[in-house]
Order: sequence, then structure tokens, then C-alpha cells
Amino acid sequence: MQKSLLLQRVCFSRTCSEDNEYRHKTIKSSGNFDKDVETLVQKVSLVLVLEEHIKQYPRRWVWFYERWKTSSKGNVANMRNKLKVKIIIRFIVIFVSFAFFIGCKAEKTIVEEAPPVFEQAIERFTITETHKGELKMILEAESAVINESKNIAHLKLPIIKFYNEGSYVSTLVTESADINTETYDIKGNGKCTVDSANNEHLQTTDLMYNAKKELVYSNNNVKITKPGETVYGTSFEADTKLEKIVIKNQRIIVD
Repeated sequence: MQKSLLLQRVCFSRTCSEDNEYRHKTIKSSGNFDKDVETLVQKVSLVLVLEEHIKQYPRRWVWFYERWKTSSKGNVANMRNKLKVKIIIRFIVIFVSFAFFIGCKAEKTIVEEAPPVFEQAIERFTITETHKGELKMILEAESAVINESKNIAHLKLPIIKFYNEGSYVSTLVTESADINTETYDIKGNGKCTVDSANNEHLQTTDLMYNAKKELVYSNNNVKITKPGETVYGTSFEADTKLEKIVIKNQRIIVD
């Protein structure tokens, strides 16, 4: 009953102070509320009625909740703030890209300005080492390329003669070698042979010489030929006389 009464008075009315007219729209109830609502929607456009009323009396229009968060001035200010943020972000991106480009260029410049490696090539290269006035080593090579920054000389076909207390003890021959020009430590490359004054012959690869300890050694297979026997092993360490020799996994074959 209440719904029907309300439906009968469905209207948008407003007292007009100018002419005291009472504008309203009503529909007659048929007793079926759902049907009356459908009729109202189909035949009476409430939106148009509202629009007509607002246009006629714009000063009477009041919106009772905050539909728009900001005024038009607020919208303009908001747009300006967003624009400022975009400009700042673009400036930061451009600045970072420029800094990265400058950094890469500076790094490249530093690499290009690095001092070149000075190498000196010498034919018939010779080194003589003495200790307390006594001959210790004489090295002769067909040629050498000296790297001054690393104190290394790359030798081609070197022949190294070792001495003990001034007396000759053995000769090392290798295909190529690297020698430290300060310590005289030697790293033989490829096939290496050592022949001693006692008529012993040693064969191995990648032999090393420690000048301070006066030792030759290798972690590769070794073969030592002595009068009456041949010794095989997987690695060795010996003095330059080949008198004190330590051989791992040695195998002796008697002639």
C-alpha cells in the first residue's frame, strides 16, 4: 500500500519563488507495483524531467555528495603538477644517460691512454750468473724477447750450463723457455733435456729451474739414463748435478 502511494506521487517538484508554480509529474497506480515501475521507466523519463527542472531553476540545484574530488581549478593544478613530474622524470633519464655515456667514453679513453708494453728483441741473447765471484750459470739463446714491465725474457732455443763452485756440472737444453731477469728462475717449455758431467741423461717436458735452491723439477713423466740402468717416473726433483734425485713412481730397468 505504501509503495502504491509513493508511486502515485512520483514526481520532481520544486516551488518556484518567481511564480509559485508547483511542477510535478505523477502516474496512476494500477495496483501492480512492478508493472507500474516498468511503465514509469518506459513512459516517463525521470532524467529528462530532472534535466528540465535544473535548466529552468539552476540556482535551486544542489548536489548533496562530493562527486568531483576537486574543482576545475584543482584539476588544472593537478594537471600542472603531473606535467612537472613528467618533465622532471625526463630530465633525470636524460641526465643519467648522458652521465653513463660520458663514463663509458672516459673509461675507453683511460684504456687507450694506458702505457704500451715495451718489448725488446735481442739476437744471440746471453746471461751470466755468478755467486760470490764464482760462476753459477751461463745462458745462451738464439734470440729473446724481453718484457720489461714483467721482467720476463722469452727465449728461443736456449742452452743453460750450470756450475757448482765454479765447476761445470750439467747442461739444460729446451725448445723455448721463459726466464725471470731478476731471480733467474727458468720455465722450460716443451721437450727438455739435462746432461750431467757424470754422463747422465734426463728427458722430460716443461722443466722448471729454481735459481735460489739450485733445483730442477717437473711434474711430468721423466726418463733418466745412467750407465747400466734406465729410470722412469711420473715426476722428479733433483739438484743440477743430478746426484740427489727424488722420483715419484719410479721404475728401474737394468741394462
